Formats: sequence, C-alpha cells, structure tokens
Amino acid sequence: MLHHDCPLDTKAVPTKTCQGKSSSVISETVAEKVKPIYDRLISDVLLARCLSVMTHAKIWARCPKHIFVGRRRVEVETALFVSEFNSGSVGLKVKGFFKY
Repeated sequence: MLHHDCPLDTKAVPTKTCQGKSSSVISETVAEKVKPIYDRLISDVLLARCLSVMTHAKIWARCPKHIFVGRRRVEVETALFVSEFNSGSVGLKVKGFFKY
C-alpha cells in the first residue's frame, strides 16, 4: 500500500500497512553517492536522447513482445541495446559480443 492510499481522515489510526513516513531512509553517505547518478538519469538531455530513439521500440525490435521469451533473453537484449546506445556498434565490438 502506498501512502496516497491511506485514509484522508486525520483521526484515523495508522495500521501496519499505513504508517505514515517511511523508516527506511537512506544515509547521508549513500545519498551523496547516489545523487549525481540520479541527477544524470533525470537530466533533460538524457531523457531527450531516449525519447528521440524510441528506446522501447528498439528493444522490442530485437525481442518482439508477441513471441514469448524468458526474462533472461529480455535482459540480454536490453543490455545489448544499452551498450550499442551508449557506444554505438563499437561498444559491441569491444565487449566481444560480435566478431568482425
């Protein structure tokens, strides 16, 4: 249950599934390490790159949704696409996925 699912009545007694604030807050040290990565992931530049190449369409072209494949196959195809997206086809050559 998410907090937006909690009752709006302020007199309601919190239940096990609705405790209000989460007690699993990350430490300052972890936050300092994760924040730069998070900021890069949500940057407009990266999001625009992802939208312009239709990321999902590229993955599904390699691994069509209408044909069942296992989770591992989808993970491998996604990893290959990410490598190619980040480095071009050179990324695939360097990692040894394809022999040219």
